[in-house]
Amino acid sequence: MRLLFHSVVMCLLIVSVVRSGLTIKKGLKQQRASRAEADWIPPDSDLIGIDADGMTRRPDLGPDGHLKGGGSLFMFVIHRRDILAEVQFWNHVIASDTDSAAGNRPIQYWGVCDESHECNSYQSKARFSIISHLSPYQMHIVANADRTNDALLYDKALWLRALVSIERDPFLVSEEVRRKKGL
Repeated sequence: MRLLFHSVVMCLLIVSVVRSGLTIKKGLKQQRASRAEADWIPPDSDLIGIDADGMTRRPDLGPDGHLKGGGSLFMFVIHRRDILAEVQFWNHVIASDTDSAAGNRPIQYWGVCDESHECNSYQSKARFSIISHLSPYQMHIVANADRTNDALLYDKALWLRALVSIERDPFLVSEEVRRKKGL
């Protein structure tokens, strides 16, 4: 009887240890995933840039501290080596944005130049704000997205909502932004 009791207790102890180990493993996995996600989320007030005129540029916020009109901020990299083609491409993406044209949850578009102020002279041709500088942290986020050929879509509270794959067709990019904006 005593042997049976000790065997049952040992089995229960082993099951408890295994279960605790699995719970800890799950918690660590969630923590790593949360940390990886946090790498893409900017701290408060980090989305401040310098525009083509050398002025501080902030997203256009309403009195509630959110983007005006409940809109979004879409940020992408402009490459100086192909500046004219890129300005035309992004102008076509913006022209394809039927939601903003209709006044539904407008999108603020920011193009971050990969060579600082070298893109500034093209601001008059662009239908978006050309940003030459962001904080080092935010530049790191933008560079990571550019490395994977993505753009960044922030929600009305300036939290990163989605990465948008940059396709060759401006209409496809605009459609993906519209779809991910509604997630």
